[in-house]
Amino acid sequence: LCVCRTLEEVKERFVPGDILVVRETNNDYLPYLRNAAAIITEEVSGNSHAAIAGLAMDKPVITGAEHATDLLKSGAVVCLDAKNGRVSAC
Repeated sequence: LCVCRTLEEVKERFVPGDILVVRETNNDYLPYLRNAAAIITEEVSGNSHAAIAGLAMDKPVITGAEHATDLLKSGAVVCLDAKNGRVSAC
């Protein structure tokens, strides 16, 4: 799990294969989204950049995860159920 509040943090801390947790995404995040195991954003919308990019890349995506960047911690091991929008400890 890689929790980042800014693109600069993503650039510094993201490791390919991480589940990426961010407030929102835009085209600048695409290289990282391609290498993410899954994407979690606080942004609320099924039409968000992360939702559309994740769908195009066949990645699990959860959008609208309120306070995810505050509640989740980098390095944690989690189980992600994108179908039901759930993240839990494994």
